[in-house]
Amino acid sequence: LADLPVGENLQDHPETVGLVFRIDEPFGMLETRFYNLATLLNYTINSAGPMSMLGGCEGLAWFKTKYASQDDDDWPDAGMTLLAGSAASDSGDVLRENYGFRDDIWNEYFAPIVNTDTLQLAPWLL
Repeated sequence: LADLPVGENLQDHPETVGLVFRIDEPFGMLETRFYNLATLLNYTINSAGPMSMLGGCEGLAWFKTKYASQDDDDWPDAGMTLLAGSAASDSGDVLRENYGFRDDIWNEYFAPIVNTDTLQLAPWLL
């Protein structure tokens, strides 16, 4: 632990969001599944349904690449998140702006899959 001013030890983990896959099962986190009374009641009464997901994060993995420090055999330098959705899951209302996608990227890559079930693999560096 260190007593540092805010931001003095800021660390970030660069991530890519380009590995998006369409799926045929009603599995993803779509806004159309969240914003209705039945979903809200199911979560409130039963603690179940799509609102019980941990932010769409279905799995995490950490691994060591060939570029990792060789000093420690057990220390990963990369990871991957499996997400139950993509930036297109909310029609581009919030996630599009949060990620900062340009219009050309959004229109070509995400607009065709708005409100469809997707899975996303998001690799990141530690």
